[in-house]
Amino acid sequence: MKQFQLAALLLLATLSACNKDDQAQPNPNNPTPQQTTKKLAGYTYQGVDINPLVIKYDAKGRVVHQSDGEDIVDVSYTANQVHIVSKRTSVNSAVYNFTGKLNAQGFVTEGSAVSAFNGIPRNVTYTFEYDATGYLKRVISNYNAGEFVYDYRYTYKNGDMASFEVYVNNVYDYGGAWEYDLNTEDRSGLSWQHLNVGNTFTGKPNKHLATKYTGFRDGKVSWYVDYVYTFDAEGYPVSGALAFSSGNAYTVFYKYQ
Repeated sequence: MKQFQLAALLLLATLSACNKDDQAQPNPNNPTPQQTTKKLAGYTYQGVDINPLVIKYDAKGRVVHQSDGEDIVDVSYTANQVHIVSKRTSVNSAVYNFTGKLNAQGFVTEGSAVSAFNGIPRNVTYTFEYDATGYLKRVISNYNAGEFVYDYRYTYKNGDMASFEVYVNNVYDYGGAWEYDLNTEDRSGLSWQHLNVGNTFTGKPNKHLATKYTGFRDGKVSWYVDYVYTFDAEGYPVSGALAFSSGNAYTVFYKYQ
């Protein structure tokens, strides 16, 4: 699995930004957060052969760069657009080029891209739908004018993404579900659902840290991963230990700026 996919899974389940409306009760393993702000600057890994992930921001706190040794992703913004270019170092060329329209909330609502991650360029159009509170509820990705249509559908509970289902050409393909610790606050400020980069433009992020993700296929559990964290004195995760149903395990260490 590619590094950004591993990072996306981890971040989506553990570190998407929180809405501060609900105040969680202190947890002995997660000190009461102080009124400070740190930005996630990347990851290092132990127990698995994955290159470090690096994240950079602009003066407005928006992600403008992400790199992992394999792909380099640059993001630029105008008043009502976001532009993403992903370059693969092994071929020294762009493998993804996306332009999207932003609404008044700063969330992307539609876009188009040329995607060539598998070496074959495909034209893709996107539509993004949000609920009344700003959470992403549906994404439709249309490849080559209907050759493949991916329909992602999301549900939420307690301000967290609870589950999703993916339909390909109107046929259910796979899905997943998360469990959360409602006593731990999510602190990162990023969402990772789509577009191969941590961002603040695909809807409101989760409020809490996840403790488990379960994947489903063909109506059965296909795999799962459990998360256990350590925290610093300000309540930010320092490390995350991942234990997979396959027996594999590794640890992620978080870097901040």
